[in-house]
Amino acid sequence: MCNFFYARSAIKSQADIETQIQECRKFAEHKDMNIDGVFMDEGFSGLDDSRPSYSKLLESAKVGDTIIVSSAGSIHRDILTLKALEDKYNLNLLDREG
Repeated sequence: MCNFFYARSAIKSQADIETQIQECRKFAEHKDMNIDGVFMDEGFSGLDDSRPSYSKLLESAKVGDTIIVSSAGSIHRDILTLKALEDKYNLNLLDREG
């Protein structure tokens, strides 16, 4: 199984993306996880399915792979799509971790 990070910002903000990646990296280190890929989209809405790195992530990730994101809204803002992602992948939403 593979482990991936995904980060997105609706505005072009490299600082925001880097903060999300740092949060994901800290989580992965705490869980002793190796990361197989990092995907980032700057300047895209969470409702846009044609984000370049989001599309590449979905091409790379297989059923059961782990995807780590800092928040649900970072990967997708549509609740049905988010549920479908949770059903297919081991989706770690750090804003929901307890």
